[in-house]
Amino acid sequence: VLGRGATPAAVLVLVGAPGAENEGAGALAGAPDRLLERMLAAVGLADRALVLHASLWRTPGGREPSAEEAAASRPWLLRAAALAKPQAVLALGETPARLVLGRTEGVMKLRGRPLAWADDGAPALVSFSPEFLLRTPLAKKHAWADLMSLASLVDPAA
Repeated sequence: VLGRGATPAAVLVLVGAPGAENEGAGALAGAPDRLLERMLAAVGLADRALVLHASLWRTPGGREPSAEEAAASRPWLLRAAALAKPQAVLALGETPARLVLGRTEGVMKLRGRPLAWADDGAPALVSFSPEFLLRTPLAKKHAWADLMSLASLVDPAA
């Protein structure tokens, strides 16, 4: 499953590669995705977000997608973003930051400030992946600050 959500979307949310729990589910599934839904709902964006996997397929053994796999996914993601016309982009985790934004720094260095990501001018923010937040609950306060920053970039009327 490639993703789910609204089109056009106020926010494009990019998550890592699909996991085994996503196969056959017909939508995003699992505890990380339920956490993501609650996070978006808390800032009023659940119905206004398009959530896409940064990689189009699950990699063997859950490894990071290769440069070739990332290159194969990027045109599709850029086209999906052009159709969704988001006001802002949220990359959750190092995989989307690396694959889509082309950044090599870790999440802690990238989070907290808008970044350029494509020619459309929509600002991108980087935050922790839901998987990381489930393993590291103390990071949720930083994720909350990132979500508040994201919400401030979105026009509530649009």
